[in-house]
Amino acid sequence: MPYKRIVVEVISQKGTCAAGHKIGDRIIFEEGEVKGKLCLSAMHSMLPKIYAMTYEANFPWLKNKDEATHTLSFQGRALTLDPNHDQ
Repeated sequence: MPYKRIVVEVISQKGTCAAGHKIGDRIIFEEGEVKGKLCLSAMHSMLPKIYAMTYEANFPWLKNKDEATHTLSFQGRALTLDPNHDQ
């Protein structure tokens, strides 16, 4: 079964990111690879969601199963990521 392509884009930011992420950055999960800059904190926190979306998981609380934002918060800073942003 081929992997589903997941495109993640940083859509909002509060404060500065120690790893240098900024609004508009994109990370692509495709064919078992990760393309683009992604810090370990973001990777660790969002990997379960990315893995589930890759295999067409159904999150019953979402209106669209292909759109699920993910917020990473640390010491008053927040980074919101949008998996499958504008595939």
